[in-house]
Amino acid sequence: MLARRAQFRHAILAGHVTPLDYNYRAMVSGTTSMFMQQGSDPTQAHGLRDGLVQRQAAMQAYVDNFCLMGVTFLCMIPLMFLMKKGTPPTKPPPRLTSKSSLGRALPPSPGLTAEAEYPLTCCCN
Repeated sequence: MLARRAQFRHAILAGHVTPLDYNYRAMVSGTTSMFMQQGSDPTQAHGLRDGLVQRQAAMQAYVDNFCLMGVTFLCMIPLMFLMKKGTPPTKPPPRLTSKSSLGRALPPSPGLTAEAEYPLTCCCN
């Protein structure tokens, strides 16, 4: 979804960047002269422009996705009030026994009792 929005935003922004625009021509001529002074290829100015448009499109795509997730979350809030409360179980779940899958009793662990294996004390004390 992010890639689709970035592509959509890039198409919109690139449509507004035309050689007929004064700001575009000023940016290209400024960056072209800067690249020529540094001894680089002056055609890099167009690549720089495309990089700027790409970054702006990506940022707008992130904002679009963030807004969509926010609206989705806000639409989910009323569903909390429509849900029923669960009823507590009437009987406790069955406890694990010390039998193997074949039905035979497993030998007890050496030196451990049931209380030592599962202590009922709180670890915060």
